[in-house]
Amino acid sequence: MTAKAYIIESLLDPGAHLVEGYPNIMPKVDRPPIGLNRSELWALAAFLESLGGTVDVKFDDIPKTAGAAAAGGGQAAEVKLPGDPKAGQAVFMGKGGCFACHKAGSIGASPVGPDLSQIAKIQTPDYIMAKILNPAGMGTVAGYPAGVMPPTFGQTLTSREYVDLVAFLLTLKGEGAAPAAKK
Repeated sequence: MTAKAYIIESLLDPGAHLVEGYPNIMPKVDRPPIGLNRSELWALAAFLESLGGTVDVKFDDIPKTAGAAAAGGGQAAEVKLPGDPKAGQAVFMGKGGCFACHKAGSIGASPVGPDLSQIAKIQTPDYIMAKILNPAGMGTVAGYPAGVMPPTFGQTLTSREYVDLVAFLLTLKGEGAAPAAKK
């Protein structure tokens, strides 16, 4: 079993891999009281993978039935990435320090890393999420030196800061200045 499969199964069925002698007390994360939707499960699995190595979880790895209880029925939850773009912009400009190497609309101007002003238009959410957590594993953008982007965001950002940063980056579609991010 791959680490990815283990993480997903353990989130959806915490009793699947119990250590002998321990009770099955963890709730399924896609059911109340936690009630994560499918995209939140995806973000959580990617974050957990980042703590131990390569991030390779894709949205389609999360079963379509996951999050159905949180969505209020038999249909899979609507695909909506969690996160607050406005808080993500604050991470971009603050704790993440992204603006020091990247431009995002009117924010930043450094030529060290690629301009991210259109990142949501030219890259998938999968790529953006993985690139933050494992920059070397996603290749290097042509014209930029390899190994410059820090590989430590999985350790330095909280899971909330990470999903907020991703939410902000997904607002960057090249319409001029970085948008006044809305939740």
